[in-house]
Amino acid sequence: VDEENKVVIIDEFTGRRFAERTWKDGLHQAVEAKEGVEIRSENDSAASITRQRYFGLYETICGLTGTAAESAGEFWHFFRMGVEPVPLHRPCLRQVYPERVFQTQGAMYEAIARDGRERHEGWQPVLVGTRSIRASEALAQVFDEQGIPYTLLTAKQDAEESAIVAMAGQPGHVLLATNMAGRGTHIELVGESEQAGGLHVICVERNESIRIDRQLVGRGARQGQAGSSQSFVSADDHLIVAHAPDLSRRMRAAKSDANGEISAKFGEDVSEVQKMV
Repeated sequence: VDEENKVVIIDEFTGRRFAERTWKDGLHQAVEAKEGVEIRSENDSAASITRQRYFGLYETICGLTGTAAESAGEFWHFFRMGVEPVPLHRPCLRQVYPERVFQTQGAMYEAIARDGRERHEGWQPVLVGTRSIRASEALAQVFDEQGIPYTLLTAKQDAEESAIVAMAGQPGHVLLATNMAGRGTHIELVGESEQAGGLHVICVERNESIRIDRQLVGRGARQGQAGSSQSFVSADDHLIVAHAPDLSRRMRAAKSDANGEISAKFGEDVSEVQKMV
């Protein structure tokens, strides 16, 4: 329920509000009754169309994105549009660390918290991007237990979103958020932050779309600034459990260290699953 006492749908992955959308077949009205707010009449759809067909109605279409290469085949299939790379304005200084793989989600969260603490104490700003609001809140609980200061960005702070994201470049600041796709605020680094290594982006589990992962990583090391990124995955991740249950079982059975971390080679298997989805 929002500030106007209306039931609003929240995207579980980005944390964004869909103020103009409602559930069908009386479900939205049922939730309104449960929440004790005004029950509004159901919206009627006169017609529907896919985004691909809608954009195809234009005589001329074009676009610009930093992650078009992964979807070049899709652009050609639907719109007969080619993808042309544009050279970087300044050389990219991003340092990409090897992926870390864990047997369980809990072990992964604990490792992320330890890494976040070390960087926070070294005054390096950290952006932790998760797949869903639920994952962000679970990770926030681990940070609380370990006494690590952080800011949690969910749909509850929708009005202050840009200001919260902009603060992510402050020295030692830790921001936990759902994946950053579509959040267009530039993260400015102050001198101390760049000297500490720039913004470090932690990607928590893989998304079905490689583009979403690329968008998250691209929040750091922009315009020739210093920065780094690292991905963390576990056998409990949605992508693996839903699309490769056998791989999930093998990861759980693999030899691990005392912290539940297993061979990074499993990350290559996860990459193959992601490409097939």
